[in-house]
Formats: sequence, C-alpha cells, structure tokens
Amino acid sequence: MRWTDTVVRSLCHMVSYVGRVTIDMNMRLITSEMETLREQQARKQREKDVELRKLKKAEHQLKTAREGLQLVEKKHKLVQEDVSR
Repeated sequence: MRWTDTVVRSLCHMVSYVGRVTIDMNMRLITSEMETLREQQARKQREKDVELRKLKKAEHQLKTAREGLQLVEKKHKLVQEDVSR
C-alpha cells in the first residue's frame, strides 16, 4: 500500500466522520425546531379553546337576554291592552 492510498483512506474516514457529525447536528436542530413548533401549536390550540368558550358563553348570554326581552315585550303588550280597555 502506498502512502497516498493511506492518506486518501484517512481523508475519506475524516469526511465520513464530518458528514455523520453534520447529520447528527442537523437532526438535533430539526428535532428542536419540531418541539418548538409543537409547543407553539399547543399554545395556539389552548388560546383557541379559551376564545371558543368565551364565545359560547357570550352566545348563551345573548340568547338569555333575547328571551328576557321577548317576555318583557309580551308583558308590555298585555299592559297596553289592559290600559286601552
């Protein structure tokens, strides 16, 4: 085996090692980014759920207020009819 063959093999091993290190670093970065995205998505989902509960509560309050208004309008109409007689 010649000296140049040994150097070439050593360089190939070094390049292979550097490639594995690069891949490992990229995988760690991607994993970290995925975790960050999952956390952001979970936070946004919690915020969305809170807003949805607020909306449902407001819709229920509106429905109750409208029903109350209808009762008051009916009573008002009955009182007006009684006064008109």
